Amino acid sequence: MRPVFFSSSLCLMIALTAPALAQEAPAQDAPSEDAVETEEGAVLAPNPVEEIKAELEALKTASSATAESLAAAEALVAAASQLADNRLTEEERSAGAVALGGLADLRTLPFLWMGVRDASESVRSAVYTASAAYPGAETLAMGVLGLKTESNSAAEAAAALLVAQKSPEAGEALYALAESSLLSDSARAAANAALAQGYPELLAEKGGPAAVSSREGMVLMAGANAVLGGISLSTLGQFGQSEAAITIGALGGAGIGAGGSVMYSRLHPVTQGQGLAYASATGWGLLGGVLLGNVFVPSGNYENWESRDRMRAALRTAGVLGGAKLGSLALKADPQTRDVLEVNAGGISAASWRLDLPNW
Repeated sequence: MRPVFFSSSLCLMIALTAPALAQEAPAQDAPSEDAVETEEGAVLAPNPVEEIKAELEALKTASSATAESLAAAEALVAAASQLADNRLTEEERSAGAVALGGLADLRTLPFLWMGVRDASESVRSAVYTASAAYPGAETLAMGVLGLKTESNSAAEAAAALLVAQKSPEAGEALYALAESSLLSDSARAAANAALAQGYPELLAEKGGPAAVSSREGMVLMAGANAVLGGISLSTLGQFGQSEAAITIGALGGAGIGAGGSVMYSRLHPVTQGQGLAYASATGWGLLGGVLLGNVFVPSGNYENWESRDRMRAALRTAGVLGGAKLGSLALKADPQTRDVLEVNAGGISAASWRLDLPNW
């Protein structure tokens, strides 16, 4: 029972850092030839590039076609093809998006929606920026969808698209998004900045959006405190009279730790970076306590295994409590996710070449 619980706890702490690697880079699906309905209800044409090419051919054969209509259709085909061609570089596809924004032609909207599905963040940012030339329901929906799914520069561009709408609906949408825990930290910051820039009167009327915790930050902190509580109370169980005391302490402590963490994060917003820093510090503290136990309480020096296990449990608890204390100090520093990951990578790299995890 003891080996399984403690090794599982350490594995959990290591696994807690995994979600942060993927949160700031949302997955993008490849464009489909079939009709696509977006989250906001806008329906994309099955193949708008082919449709506009067919329209261009029809214009060329029509006797009533003017030089201006032919030039507009040719420019639209050229820009749309440039944006949709994945063989081109990111800069070239971004230039296609910029060209679509300068056409002043509502027929560009299906192509801009296609660009939102591009795998490159820089291209998607250019698409959101170009879409600002066409304020209306479709681009409002695009900006809302962008803030929900993007981060970093693409989220900033999506927020700027909602500012360009200059409509009460866009302001209300930005306000609601700024209070949503579904957004990434960078997207929420972009929404707040956009509100201050584009809708100061709405902020004056309603006050600032309520601060909320990041989902990833809440999960990371709850997981870390579950391990902290489980190990701390299971250590008390080590000094009990039965094996059941260890199990009861571990399960009860994990529940108390996770529940208390959820309550804390509702009262004090926790960002993804803060949650990751806290979980990382707790995990490093646990690992340090385990290693100290194996160094100072080696198996060969203790004929009484109960005494050995109690000493090791105490050192594990001291380690995880020390790590949690350092993690609580990191909360005040408001670290960024990237910085925490770099520190973790450095620590793992420095230790892995000579660290041989003990067989608990």
